[in-house]
Amino acid sequence: HMFAYNSTSIWFTQKRMHAVIMSTDIVNFDWISSKLCPQKLVAFLHEVWCVLDNVIDDSDNGFHEDLCNHTQKDFGYQRPFKMDIVGNSYIVVELLSIASQANRLSAIHNMLNMASRMVSMIEHHSTRQETEAKLSCKVLLRMGLSFGKVVGGVVGFVQPRYHLYGKAMAQASIMESQSEAGSILLCKDSTFILRGQHECILINLTEEIE
Repeated sequence: HMFAYNSTSIWFTQKRMHAVIMSTDIVNFDWISSKLCPQKLVAFLHEVWCVLDNVIDDSDNGFHEDLCNHTQKDFGYQRPFKMDIVGNSYIVVELLSIASQANRLSAIHNMLNMASRMVSMIEHHSTRQETEAKLSCKVLLRMGLSFGKVVGGVVGFVQPRYHLYGKAMAQASIMESQSEAGSILLCKDSTFILRGQHECILINLTEEIE
């Protein structure tokens, strides 16, 4: 690996990885933004993102409990982690070091279960009631999920940070933009792994996940 703080050096991980990527968006965010002053909008976003952060923390705790009964090499995938926040999009990633069919399926199920918990937690988050009363609407999420190869790395030298690059990253955003409130839209590759069907499918997260 190479890492240097100058204008000509770029550092990437040398190994390409498979990943499950989930992009989450707040439905009608532009309209909500027009109804709240900047201070209240930031407070609102902070509140929503903290709810999603807590879901990831709970997932992290469950992953470490599993490790108590297994060695690290027994797992071909890593715990899901918060990759980034871009505007009102919340991006979660699960990396696979061993991209077997079983690991792909487990990783996608992990992400779908996390998505379901996020939707449920937002729906039942009581401290949002005051904001919802002012907005005269419920706060809802929509999500997109993709699977594919990515490369991780740090680009540039001003405020450097780790990020993932690849078609799957953009595909998750596209799936999210075409999804519906309370649902997650899966790309064709994800659907093929999950159900053996090479087509995009929309899963209602308020219902039980198969």
